[in-house]
Amino acid sequence: MKSTGEIGLTRDQVIWVRSLFAENGSRQMREAARGLVTFDSRPWLAELAVPTLVVGGTHDKAVPRHHFDALVGGIPGATGHLVDRAGHTLAWTHTRELADLMRSRWLA
Repeated sequence: MKSTGEIGLTRDQVIWVRSLFAENGSRQMREAARGLVTFDSRPWLAELAVPTLVVGGTHDKAVPRHHFDALVGGIPGATGHLVDRAGHTLAWTHTRELADLMRSRWLA
């Protein structure tokens, strides 16, 4: 399906995202936004003891590059990979590249 809009969502995906906002009241959306803004995983990253692949996009406007670097640097043995020209929704916009990356890292 052809993507629409700046971040590459399809029409159906845009409808789905809008429905998420429409189905929740203002109070719930404010609480969700507050949680997103105040969330900080840095204190417990060093406790992760599983193979970890951190994937980010070079054009991600939602999560700055220094957050990607903090995850890769903070998780013991983590591997990081930036997908060229991908934004925050790369699972939707760069699905094939993400799947190929995961297969090459974990099924090799």
